[in-house]
Amino acid sequence: MATGRSSWSGALEVSGFPVPVVFYPRVKKLRNESFKTLAPDGKPVHQQYIDSEGKPVEETRKGVEVAKGTYVPMTDEALEAIGEGSRSTLVVPEEFVPLESVPLHFAIERWAVRPNERVPGSEKSVNILWNGLCSTKLAYIAKITTRSGAHDSILAVYADSDGLWAAALPFAAELYDVPATDCFVLDRAAGDLFASFVGARQINNEKTSTAFAHEKFASEYAARREAAIAAVLAGESVPVAKTTPTATVDLMAALEASVKAAKPKTKAPAKKPVARRKVTA
Repeated sequence: MATGRSSWSGALEVSGFPVPVVFYPRVKKLRNESFKTLAPDGKPVHQQYIDSEGKPVEETRKGVEVAKGTYVPMTDEALEAIGEGSRSTLVVPEEFVPLESVPLHFAIERWAVRPNERVPGSEKSVNILWNGLCSTKLAYIAKITTRSGAHDSILAVYADSDGLWAAALPFAAELYDVPATDCFVLDRAAGDLFASFVGARQINNEKTSTAFAHEKFASEYAARREAAIAAVLAGESVPVAKTTPTATVDLMAALEASVKAAKPKTKAPAKKPVARRKVTA
């Protein structure tokens, strides 16, 4: 597995002292890859801007929509003021909060935090920070701008037994509301049945692992992409799989059937022979 390029290097301030660190991304940006748009002759096409009358436009300006269909051009000075935020070099904590209270599921980006090898002694400082966050189960909360002119975000630095980690979180104003629901009601029978279902998978020799293992999974999309490209290069046709809609089922009934099917069949106990009594004359 290749090591990605560092996303940010700087220092985390702790008690007035800088802790030099480097952030390394853990996820490759493969999901952003796309195919090029080509003309019928196979050559790449170029975008052409047109105005509301359909005429080509050579020069463009940035603007903001102040009402539906009404735009106001922004001045160069205004755009410069918006983007003048400089890249953070020293991050100062705003608070330390219980790690369990941090909504890491909102993370925009995640990084592995490592010592800056170019700064002597950084390993010791990072180890102290790791020990401190591990023992207190707290998260180091600050604000960070990883690139000049980029949007800032909330930074959460936290630790576990595997190392020191960081996550970029959105601001509250950037979150969507989600529809409310009252479907989440504690049901002990449903919980017990689900536990039996998981146990039944083991009886059926279906794997139920004790821990998640990334290496066991491979992307079907990546495989389809490679196969389709190989077929096109070879001049072969590419079959397209058809999907059929699935019907809604009674989940409780399905779980019960799965558990019942997995139970080992027990043999009926053998009948004991009946002793015959001797008849005397």
